Amino acid sequence: WRQTRDNYFFHREYSELRMFDQSGRIRHQVNTRVEVTPNQQLTLGASGMWRRDAYDAMFGLHNTMDWNVSFDSDYTPNDKWSVYTYYSFDQGLFDITSVAKSGTPFNTSNIWYSDTSAITNTFGAGTRYSFIPDRLILDLGYSFSLASQKISNSNLQTNPANPISASSYEWPSVHSDWHEVKVQLKYKVHKNLDFKAYYSAELYHLNDFAWDNLHPYMAGQTTDNSTQYLWLDSRYKDYIAHVFGIALKYVF
Repeated sequence: WRQTRDNYFFHREYSELRMFDQSGRIRHQVNTRVEVTPNQQLTLGASGMWRRDAYDAMFGLHNTMDWNVSFDSDYTPNDKWSVYTYYSFDQGLFDITSVAKSGTPFNTSNIWYSDTSAITNTFGAGTRYSFIPDRLILDLGYSFSLASQKISNSNLQTNPANPISASSYEWPSVHSDWHEVKVQLKYKVHKNLDFKAYYSAELYHLNDFAWDNLHPYMAGQTTDNSTQYLWLDSRYKDYIAHVFGIALKYVF
């Protein structure tokens, strides 16, 4: 007996699900960079990128679009001192179609869509000072990043007379901020040998509904029998990190 596509579609499952992990992709990408030097001491720059990927699968990832713009400057008033600044804006958009398997006939109402928008703003500034030209150099830098993500979910169709097992719900937004301070001192011991000492401090804060309420042991805090679960608390979370280091570099 030969199984037709329509019969397979309505009485068993989507034929497209048999290729859930396969897809073709078409990519379009544009990059640009502009630099202006008003004088010997100052350089201004701007760059941009736009990229779009289109997938031909019925389920899974359908489209992604990423774009960013950035601006930077470098000011060097003399041979010993220089200052730089930069800013960038990044946005990523993508949509996913998914489905929950159901009994026969296949319930098309169990299809749902997820549209995601992720935005990141990054700022930075730093300076370099040469106490002894080409021998003893100090680098200082600060970076700040602010990110947010919004995921919107919706069903293909909703019909109260046809209950579904894959109802979509709106999710709260996710926010994070990150700070970093860097200090580096470099000394040329010999024409072939460099010594470097550095320190960096990072501060990260995350507000994520998926992780905020997790604890190692959550008995009685969930609707199911959570006494059977042990959450090892391996998750993203706020942190403060301090890194110290020294290095020697020898060039043969």
